[in-house]
Amino acid sequence: MKVKHEVALTNKLSNVYAHEYSFTIEGMPPSEIYAWDDLGEIEYQAFIQPETTRIALPFNQEVVGKDKTLNFGLSYFKNDLIEKTGDVWEIIVPKFANFEQAENLSLQLEIPNEFGHVAFISPSPVSQSIEGGYQIFKFTKEQISHSGVVAAFGEFQTFKFEATYHLENSENKKIITEIALPPDTSYQKIYYQVIEPEPENVEVDSSGNWLAQYRLDPHQELEIKAKGMVKVFAKPYQLFTKPDNLEVFLQPTRYWPVDEELVKEKVEDLKTVEQIYKFVVNSLTYDYSRVREGAKRLGAVDVLAEPEKATCMEFTDLFITLARAAGIPAREINGFAYTTNPQLKPLSFVQDVLHAWPEYWDEASGLWVQVDPTWQNTTGGVDYFNKLDLDHFAFVIHGEEDSYPFPAGAYKVPGEYSKDVLVEFGKFQEAEPEEKIELIFDLPDLLASELKTKGNLKLFNLSPMAIYNFSTTIETKGINAILAEDDNLVLPPFAYKSMPIELSSSRFFETGPAMITLKINNQVFEKPFRVESLLLRGIIFIFASVSLSLSVLYVYLRIRRRKKIDSPEEVC
Repeated sequence: MKVKHEVALTNKLSNVYAHEYSFTIEGMPPSEIYAWDDLGEIEYQAFIQPETTRIALPFNQEVVGKDKTLNFGLSYFKNDLIEKTGDVWEIIVPKFANFEQAENLSLQLEIPNEFGHVAFISPSPVSQSIEGGYQIFKFTKEQISHSGVVAAFGEFQTFKFEATYHLENSENKKIITEIALPPDTSYQKIYYQVIEPEPENVEVDSSGNWLAQYRLDPHQELEIKAKGMVKVFAKPYQLFTKPDNLEVFLQPTRYWPVDEELVKEKVEDLKTVEQIYKFVVNSLTYDYSRVREGAKRLGAVDVLAEPEKATCMEFTDLFITLARAAGIPAREINGFAYTTNPQLKPLSFVQDVLHAWPEYWDEASGLWVQVDPTWQNTTGGVDYFNKLDLDHFAFVIHGEEDSYPFPAGAYKVPGEYSKDVLVEFGKFQEAEPEEKIELIFDLPDLLASELKTKGNLKLFNLSPMAIYNFSTTIETKGINAILAEDDNLVLPPFAYKSMPIELSSSRFFETGPAMITLKINNQVFEKPFRVESLLLRGIIFIFASVSLSLSVLYVYLRIRRRKKIDSPEEVC
């Protein structure tokens, strides 16, 4: 990425003048440096340190005299400011240091049109236009004074992933256990290619986790492989309904001690979620020495006592605790985050590349909003509050509990530390997979016209992705049906769900064939029945029984009479 600085230096004093100016650039050393002033090229000097490069520009002329102005500039290439990650171009411009000294400061970002549409850009530019094959974004001093610029170009990011889960039943009886599969959220959509062995069912908990259930025999060990792809979006691709249990996300837990006096004291002056976020970013210091497997989680109170020992877990715990104490529902996301620079974007668990970040409930938008105070701290102010990037991939959501369910990568064989999570950039096929449902009618074939018959419709999701917003219509012939539909029905891949149904005959003494036709999301299912009247069958049975009894009695009486006729008369 080519960077160009254009500076107008005005002398404010009559007896002092500048003869040199220097820039300090963080990160990778720049290349192809060129500097100039009004008299031509400047012979610059570069002083390279491990994390910074200082470039000194000795001017070709001195500007002597009050209000005299010298125009000079510097250009260079900086490869770590722009990166193609999967399907997305990412640009990060760090914040400017000593911006207070500049009377006028502006930033212009020129992005080639072939990079695609802007997925997000923060802060919002004061203007944008298209000129000569470039998208032009302009920012004022006020916009870039306290944070840099972060932008992404592309429709969505695609990752392919593979997770291994190790389960063991140490008991002497059968058990049912569960693993947490990476779920859909408002910002990501999951497509599973395979889960081996397949679970008995996949249920959705109150936080939105997908919990796959397995039955284990006594002392059985089981290894599960889950492979799939995920699309990560910059904007919500779907709106989930407002949780019924928002008060749960205000409750205290072990690592989120909302009721502690120290927490109450800290939150007294923090009235908004942005104030809480900035407090966390500015109060904690990332401790790179703790980034190792098995580092003890401190929690919100302990990290307030030792703010220099924070990792992403503590940044997240403190934000959630303060937000909940302020009456703002908050919870934790635990998963994968892509980074090429662990100094700027560190991760807490080295072996399986896990990261933690918080989200809060925004009543105005009706959304859980993700933020990352850790990376805003470690990147020197890149804005991760107003817009999260496309590099965060959620594995689990911690809301009611602060540690459960466990994310992929946490299901280890005791004593072994294998790498159980692999995430790479992928390429998604253009056509969206079709939804496919299997329906089983858990109902008898024979119905009584005088009785109501209760049963279930079992829906099985055979698609690689979850199915939402079921559109169900039902038609019947010869019977009536009442289907107890679920307004919040969500069917993850490999999951099934039972829908209660009640059948009754359309007429008393009905007999003959009947049919249910069920249409679910453009798929049609039919179930034939035979309807018979138990009462009519009873009357026929009674009539037949009486008739048989009369017939038997008649035969009996005939036999008795015949015996009398055939016997000889008595002689006296």
